[in-house]
Amino acid sequence: MLRSLTLLLCLQAVGEALALVTRLPMPGRIIGMLLLFGLMLRWPQIETLAQPMGKALLAILPLLFVPVAAGVIAYGEQLRGEGLAIGIALLASAIAGLITTALVARGLMLASSRRGVSSSGVSSK
Repeated sequence: MLRSLTLLLCLQAVGEALALVTRLPMPGRIIGMLLLFGLMLRWPQIETLAQPMGKALLAILPLLFVPVAAGVIAYGEQLRGEGLAIGIALLASAIAGLITTALVARGLMLASSRRGVSSSGVSSK
């Protein structure tokens, strides 16, 4: 489990460094996760190395939501006053995200069918 934790922390540190150096508008933690994803695509055995700590973190994931719940309680009065506007904004952003995802998926499927690539990624030519 120590090797797993070391891998995840090193990737997070590299992601944080990249975010700082390149000034990307993305948190270093996300860059670290993308690096982990890339490594897993290139070397699938990395998954078995990262898995023990990943399972341990998933087991305590509900505890990470405690600060959110405390924030809701602390700002309850403000949420009551602005709850409708927040709800509308959340609903509109969710719908916009779904529409965007559908349009991008449709565009990618049309582009791949024009090139003659089947859904399995094998060329039909």
